[in-house]
Amino acid sequence: RHDVIKGDAYQLEQALLNFFFNAMEAMGPEGELRVATRNLAAEGDPLAPITPPPSIEITVSDTGVGIPPENLPRLFEPFFTTKRGGNGLGLSITRRIVEEHQGQIRVESEPGRGSSFFVTLPLIRTPAFPQPMARRGFAP
Repeated sequence: RHDVIKGDAYQLEQALLNFFFNAMEAMGPEGELRVATRNLAAEGDPLAPITPPPSIEITVSDTGVGIPPENLPRLFEPFFTTKRGGNGLGLSITRRIVEEHQGQIRVESEPGRGSSFFVTLPLIRTPAFPQPMARRGFAP
């Protein structure tokens, strides 16, 4: 068996690209962008009173200018932007995509130290190998 994310690949790609574009603008040419994944299902806490559903966490971190604390509560609001010429839709669309995939999103940032966005998406269990299809006239 293995775990997969059930979702629209195009939409999930768009969500990640929004993080990447924002990070590139915040960092400039000397910055560092890191992307990491973590299978939370494999790291379950055996002492937890409730076992959370299997999920994956995708972290996108940058070494950019960071986000001022007063902007964090509004970061995912439609049309909120601090960028000259920005439209304020990138992160609001990203949040909508994540929520439509039954996921969660959060951010940690400190001015001058960069930002990290954490996306948690549920996993579904699938067979490790597809089940063989029965051929006409033959039993599996």
